[in-house]
Amino acid sequence: MLGGDAASSPSIMRDALGELCNMVAGNFKARVSNLADSCMLSVPTVITGGDYCMETVQPSDGFTVALQYDTELVWVALVLHS
Repeated sequence: MLGGDAASSPSIMRDALGELCNMVAGNFKARVSNLADSCMLSVPTVITGGDYCMETVQPSDGFTVALQYDTELVWVALVLHS
């Protein structure tokens, strides 16, 4: 998706992951009938590194998927708040 630019600029990679999250969440929102009128999407959060703490409102539902790219894991989570 990014070619060699991702290696030279980690911020480009984070922006691309955020945009990918927007596309997945927007597609999900559009496919569930009657959801578009009452559903608001937040700005994606991209976290890098291993020493972090993130606190959010308790989710009511969602799912998490681990994807492997080369030797690294990329975790993608869709969290639904009601």
